[in-house]
Amino acid sequence: MSELFVNKIQSHTDANNHIQVASGHTLYAPGHVVQTVFGPEFHTEAATTSTSFVVVASGLAASITPTSTSSKIIVTCTIPNLMMWNTSSDARIQLGISADGGSTFIRETNNRIYDYGNSGIQMHYTTNITGFHSPNSTSQQTYNLYWHVDAGNVRINDDQGVSNEGVSGTAGACFTQFILQEIAQ
Repeated sequence: MSELFVNKIQSHTDANNHIQVASGHTLYAPGHVVQTVFGPEFHTEAATTSTSFVVVASGLAASITPTSTSSKIIVTCTIPNLMMWNTSSDARIQLGISADGGSTFIRETNNRIYDYGNSGIQMHYTTNITGFHSPNSTSQQTYNLYWHVDAGNVRINDDQGVSNEGVSGTAGACFTQFILQEIAQ
């Protein structure tokens, strides 16, 4: 194997100063993003009353195939409209990201709202869940979101009867989505 020592690399002919890596080859630089995968935009309203972890929706799952066994995967799930409610004082849910069908979780969150007046509660909010996964494999990794209810009710992509509109008023603007990034080590 040969080594090349240089102080600076720059494009010789590209007007945009791009340096290209030939097809089929990979630039190895620890800490850089090797690839980014945007999962499907999941627009459907979903709810659960399950008291054990279940998949939020199979249509939300996202997959990435690491290029190296040493890579780390940053897994982020953005939920723009999570709704919790209960007619009494307490609503508690747990969310978790799993790559192995729900046996273990890369990241879990606990969400709770409480009404000391015991007159009923409801809350809508945006949440992001981010975790790091070390698959130690170059096989495809599939991530999904799981949830369960400890008290009350939960729903995602709750449209409140207005066609899942975002702030812009655009129908379908609110959606839950995974973003996966492979990071070279």
